[in-house]
Amino acid sequence: MTNKTYKKHSTKVVKDGKKTYIINSFLEDDSNRSIANILFTLMLRELEKDK
Repeated sequence: MTNKTYKKHSTKVVKDGKKTYIINSFLEDDSNRSIANILFTLMLRELEKDK
């Protein structure tokens, strides 16, 4: 973990049946935000497969 100040913070809540996933992301800038969104989308696809 680097010692940077994180300007943006986002929390996403995903409800998957009875389970609830809460994802916190600390993002430094918009390029990181788009990467985080791509990773989040990939993770959601994995959750869909598990059903």
